[in-house]
Amino acid sequence: MDRETAQSMMQTLGACLKASSASGQTAARLNDDSYGLIHRASLDINAMRARMEDVIRAADPKGVGVKITAGTIDADAGSMDDADTVRVLLYTVNRFCESGMEDLDLSNLSESLEKMTRETTAQMNQFREIAHGGKFDVAFQPIVSLATHEVHHYEALARFEGNIERSPYELITFAENTGVISDFDLAMCKRVLEWLTKTAGRGVQHIVAINLSGRSIANTAFVSALHEQLKAYQMIRAQVMFEIPESAKIIDLEMANRFIQGRRKAGHKVCLDEFGAGSEALKYLHALEIDVVKIDGQYIQSALAKRRYQAFLKAVVGLCHDLGVATIAEMVEDKKCVTMLQKCGVKLGQGYMFGRPSFDINTFVAGPQSSNTRPANATAWRSPQGYFGSLSGRRCRRARGQGWHRHRRRERGQQGGRDPGREQQARRRRRLGCEGEADSERVESARTRLD
Repeated sequence: MDRETAQSMMQTLGACLKASSASGQTAARLNDDSYGLIHRASLDINAMRARMEDVIRAADPKGVGVKITAGTIDADAGSMDDADTVRVLLYTVNRFCESGMEDLDLSNLSESLEKMTRETTAQMNQFREIAHGGKFDVAFQPIVSLATHEVHHYEALARFEGNIERSPYELITFAENTGVISDFDLAMCKRVLEWLTKTAGRGVQHIVAINLSGRSIANTAFVSALHEQLKAYQMIRAQVMFEIPESAKIIDLEMANRFIQGRRKAGHKVCLDEFGAGSEALKYLHALEIDVVKIDGQYIQSALAKRRYQAFLKAVVGLCHDLGVATIAEMVEDKKCVTMLQKCGVKLGQGYMFGRPSFDINTFVAGPQSSNTRPANATAWRSPQGYFGSLSGRRCRRARGQGWHRHRRRERGQQGGRDPGREQQARRRRRLGCEGEADSERVESARTRLD
């Protein structure tokens, strides 16, 4: 058919769909050859389909037309509330659009869509049970100084079914796509806050970064709930950082920045995670006032593989430095990578070279993880904006006065064959009366696991 006839046919089909939809405005094109609408239960689908087939047949020069396949999802989800019903329907429609019809039985489209809906509902209920019932574990992985290999802070990582090696990516992605990730983020925060309080009561203080989804910080109910949750843990607020992934698209950057500034004013450092993994990294860096950028591991590996990419990495690190933002590199796996990162100006790293995720944080506090690492006592480091806080496996305090200059002298001393940093730590131990404290702690707890 010619272009004018095709355009007229599409306009007629669109008008037919809109007229059949609820309120006349709930119809849309899903992909190249699929359309959808929300309609009342009384709508005669077969009659609407027949009308549309007649329109197409009339426009076809050969008078053949096409056969239309239709499927219906029942929006009456029984015990689910309206919000969850909408989440299930949206997720099912998205799966339908992304499947390319490969997972669908076109001979019985309604049954296939209903099956998708049942699966989504069951998964959502299962995830809610995990979040509300605390059926997950928290693992830790250290973020360390590339110069000294000393721990600066830890990232808290979710694990399910007690499996330390299994990535939670699929389950977390499902929760984000269905809009229930906020429930889990709150549960994760509560677990880490309780653990930090318990360890602080034993005189052991760590700085831990907690991941928050971009979907969560855009949810006003989540923001209010998190604010109330944190009120009960004021004594440990300096020990809590937040990481927000750049790869999860943030729609309202202004709202996101208000959330970030609220957390920063409350005493928390905020990190933009997976920087470079998404397509709008520089846009986020421009719009969000943050303390730290964690550069995505694939970006690091590309720079390691090809020299030209190191120029991009160096430019990003330089931009962050000018903005007063500290940088962390992911996927640091060997000395070659460390050397490259130091040349590019990166100060901190995270990766298997310094330790795999572990349920036992004493794994890192107790000593080296491999022949490439030094004992994991943490020290002060400075972002271009200021001090992040000085941390050891047993004591946490703010870096003050000449702390940064002492740190620089320590690095120069190490290059000259002596380590004034260790001497300073020994003097501090004697002054605080805590000689041998690390050993006693290791005896007291061979394994610290969250429960």
